[in-house]
Amino acid sequence: MTPLDTYLIQSFTRFTIQIKTIDPIPWASQIQVQFPASITLASGPCKLISASSIVNLACSCLVQLNTLILTNPFSQAAGYDPRTDGSIQLAFDTGGVSPATSCDAGAFIVSTFAIYGGVNYAIDYYSFQHPWDYLPRYTPYVPIAWPLQVVMLPPSSYVAYNSPTTYTMKVTPALSIPKGSYIAMTFPPAINLNTSTINCQV
Repeated sequence: MTPLDTYLIQSFTRFTIQIKTIDPIPWASQIQVQFPASITLASGPCKLISASSIVNLACSCLVQLNTLILTNPFSQAAGYDPRTDGSIQLAFDTGGVSPATSCDAGAFIVSTFAIYGGVNYAIDYYSFQHPWDYLPRYTPYVPIAWPLQVVMLPPSSYVAYNSPTTYTMKVTPALSIPKGSYIAMTFPPAINLNTSTINCQV
């Protein structure tokens, strides 16, 4: 799972998905990719904007309940065989909004189905995050934070070893910061902060 437009948090991006299943998938089939709740997909019809040669770009594409659903996605009557066809790679146009914070996005769940008589029959099921109960593995999709704008205003004193000295910083976040969060500021070693008497005001 790779963002196509940006890795930045709280930003719109489209996604490139690469899948290699264990079992073959017939032509009459469906692939479902459920995104974690931290990513908000745009619901409704979609279309593929790029894909492996085995994938039919004009296949039925729908986003519903934060899940990408591709119906009859293959361009060849034989369907897909992972032993000979390699990985399935595709990107869809509607995309979504990336997580609010820079952390692991969560589990992406891929399910494949064969369609017989209009009924879905499960073939493969795979979670990007926890493929086995005893060996958790995390998705490589971790968005990055926007840079802050920080200005250090003149201190209350420029005299060496003066104590106490008041330092004032103006911080301008690029995005909203939720209630209950914190801002960490690291001072250079030349400034000795007395943690027992430090007083912060916002």
